[in-house]
Amino acid sequence: MNDSTSADLALKALLERWSRGDRDALDQLLTHLYTDLHAIAVRQLKQERRSSLRPTALVHEAYLRLSCLIDLDDLLTELEQYDSLAADIVSLRVFGGLSIEEVAASKEISVASVNRRWAAGKAWLTRELTRQ
Repeated sequence: MNDSTSADLALKALLERWSRGDRDALDQLLTHLYTDLHAIAVRQLKQERRSSLRPTALVHEAYLRLSCLIDLDDLLTELEQYDSLAADIVSLRVFGGLSIEEVAASKEISVASVNRRWAAGKAWLTRELTRQ
């Protein structure tokens, strides 16, 4: 087995652990991927001749944005326990980019119902995000 294959298997194992809720696996994934992300940032910023942004700063900004999405995904999983429809609607709106009307059509419910659950889901998420 070559180095690339064993690295791929290690990353796959970490992804599987993370998908089962192992937060330590996420930390290990980010540690492994940081070098790759930094190399990508270096290549991208070389193309931007006038950029004052440093590769490390770019990677950190990307991490912060991904961290907020991971937290949101965790909260959506929690919301699903209380209101699965609201969690689905928020997920479709936030991650899927669907409009209220598109969500109503895909869930086969009224626009008014989507609006109510969207508002409830947003309020719950906002409360939970501000607690953290």
